[in-house]
Amino acid sequence: MRGTITAVLAAVALTLAAGCSSDGGGGDEEGALNATEFAQKANRLCSEAASDRQTILSGIDPEASGPEQAEQLAGIIDIDQKLLEEVDDLVPPQKDQDTVDQLLDEWRDRLDLEDQLREATANEDAGEVSALQSQVEEVDGRANPIAGGLLLNECTRGERV
Repeated sequence: MRGTITAVLAAVALTLAAGCSSDGGGGDEEGALNATEFAQKANRLCSEAASDRQTILSGIDPEASGPEQAEQLAGIIDIDQKLLEEVDDLVPPQKDQDTVDQLLDEWRDRLDLEDQLREATANEDAGEVSALQSQVEEVDGRANPIAGGLLLNECTRGERV
């Protein structure tokens, strides 16, 4: 992780030293993907994560709770954490960096809520589970338009965990 941060900071410093590019392709930072490349790579990662999530979700009884379901939710959290890290490792066009950061912040909020949901499920606290599911939906409601604006259509969420 430290190497990635150092590489990104070095690339930003080089970009600032060279002046802003106006190539329109969005690949204006050394190592940065253009908008299309970024969307393609992120969509592929999101599609793979959705498939992995669906495998776990197909075994969850939405009306049940308890330790077994909490363990399955832990699997979802692992998938979502890996996805966040992989998308964060992609270098978007400089012009999209702030928007990507907003999306990743929403995904971090979702991960925090998913962890709370896992705990509430393990404790069989139906009221807390319901409240947390509503909060997850709110986060998705904020994240989905951001993802859509970046053409990350495979990265929108809506299922209830």
